[in-house]
Amino acid sequence: MKNALDTHVRAIIETIRSDSLRKVWSELLSSGLEYYDKYLKYGKMKGWTRIVPIYGEPVL
Repeated sequence: MKNALDTHVRAIIETIRSDSLRKVWSELLSSGLEYYDKYLKYGKMKGWTRIVPIYGEPVL
């Protein structure tokens, strides 16, 4: 566990220092969000998403 924590901290520090690693991480994040967006749209089209009820403010 100690080694894993140390490895992750070193990776974060290296990402902060390196522009190329930050660019790769940014591209991976962007593509992941695009896939999630497509997945969510497909789920809505198929009716697989739950519809959350919208509550109005109470009328007194």
